[in-house]
Amino acid sequence: EVENPAFMLHTGDVVENGNNKNMWNMYFKALNGYGTSTPMFAAIGNHDTWGAPLYFDHHFNHPNNGGTAALDRSYLNSVTDGNIRRLFDNADETIYSYDYGDVHFIVLNTGSYCAQDKYIIEAQRQWLIKDLEANKDAKWTVMTFHEPVYHRMGGGESRPWLYDVIEKYGVDLVIQGHSHLVTRTYPMKDGKIVTKAVDGTIEKGIGTIYTTIGSTALNHDGANDTKYEEEISILATPTPTQPAYTTITVKDDRIVVTTKQVNGY
Repeated sequence: EVENPAFMLHTGDVVENGNNKNMWNMYFKALNGYGTSTPMFAAIGNHDTWGAPLYFDHHFNHPNNGGTAALDRSYLNSVTDGNIRRLFDNADETIYSYDYGDVHFIVLNTGSYCAQDKYIIEAQRQWLIKDLEANKDAKWTVMTFHEPVYHRMGGGESRPWLYDVIEKYGVDLVIQGHSHLVTRTYPMKDGKIVTKAVDGTIEKGIGTIYTTIGSTALNHDGANDTKYEEEISILATPTPTQPAYTTITVKDDRIVVTTKQVNGY
């Protein structure tokens, strides 16, 4: 649908089982010619971290300006989970930032979806602060990672450990994965809703917007079988048999985010 896209973004869970080589082969085969002509920047998801070897690290050539430098290995003294330890050892392709046009992009590693993910998150905090400080004059700042900060279920499925940094530095847009629902928060500042008086257009600078953008595979999350947090202003359930995709356009003084199902709705 998009003519000459600059690049593709992936919010993680590229494959169902990260240590299954055949699944990676199937993924890149599914990209067809687009994978050879359009760059891709991916965040690592919890499914991508499963088992050894960590094939995610083998399949991408991301900017190497975060990686192991963003992970404090002293945290390993407290880590027993094997997947987390592998993420420390193979972080080069999972934490990075880059610029394109007027936008500064940051990609983080939110772990393998276990209680010890907090060590991964805390270890990235200082790197993130330095990166945001160094790029605070960027016109737009967009972040991508897998586990949401404000998840539709809240509680253990949310990752609140970074919102203070993200919102302090006025990150404009956070594109998250994990949930197969389509969600958007109200503008957030200091962990609180700035205003609920918003429609489809939100003024830049009043707060950070967090999104989840559905699944490019089949959807299996239901909107009606659980509560969702008050921070969520929009929640939609894609049709289970209709994968979703998102186009993002940055032009002049606007970022336009459009999510559709493959049937056009």
